[in-house]
Amino acid sequence: MKTSLAAATAVLIATTAAGFAADLPVKAAPRFAPPVFSWSGFYVGGNAGYGWGDANNATGLGGDWLTDGTRDNLIVGPPVNEQLRPNGFTGGIQAGYNFQAGQWVTGIEVDANHFGLKDQFSRTVRNAFSGSSYTLTSAFESDWLVTVRPRVGYTFGHLLVYATGGLAVAHQKASQNITQLNLVFTEAGSVSKATVGWTAGAGAEYAFDNRWSVKAEYLYVDAGSVSFSTIGDTQDRYTASHSAHLKANIARVGLNYHFN
Repeated sequence: MKTSLAAATAVLIATTAAGFAADLPVKAAPRFAPPVFSWSGFYVGGNAGYGWGDANNATGLGGDWLTDGTRDNLIVGPPVNEQLRPNGFTGGIQAGYNFQAGQWVTGIEVDANHFGLKDQFSRTVRNAFSGSSYTLTSAFESDWLVTVRPRVGYTFGHLLVYATGGLAVAHQKASQNITQLNLVFTEAGSVSKATVGWTAGAGAEYAFDNRWSVKAEYLYVDAGSVSFSTIGDTQDRYTASHSAHLKANIARVGLNYHFN
């Protein structure tokens, strides 16, 4: 009897324990956490946008313009020579490197761009005092731009906001033509030169996976100035100096591929 009672008790305990264990939650198998996104590494990409600004066209007359008594310098010189405001499409390629420490990102970017900013004007003016009349024609163009810019930014995971600034090198072309209509007289010249200036701006970049990111960026560019001198073709005592100083704004978007 005692043996049977002990056996029944053991069976009851075992059955109760098994049922209790079956009701316990089953621990899920451990899963590996996805890697944290990092901005560190090399990248290359392209950009496209729009540029606009001022060329600050200036003309200074000298020699007989100032002393011949005709007062023609008052209608040929500033402010009659209007300001040029070049604008146009810009687009190109960029490459850079980022280093991330915590949420701060530092790096450097180099870009080379078509810079299709251009403007021109032409007007005819007449001096009522002397009876002289002139056609004034000016033109400006900048066809390429290269920048080398450190970047400093703060990241919110896949979103990076940054400030940037550095060296800007642009190619500028400027020309001026002064043609007297009542006499055979022309004074004309031009310049085509690469100039060195600076740029500064800010932007935001979003990485939608570990390889690709898109960005929107604004840059202000002071590209420096170009200048040239001219002499009247039939009367070399009439001289002039001309200059243009490009200051431009750029708004653009870009796409980057990352090698991290």
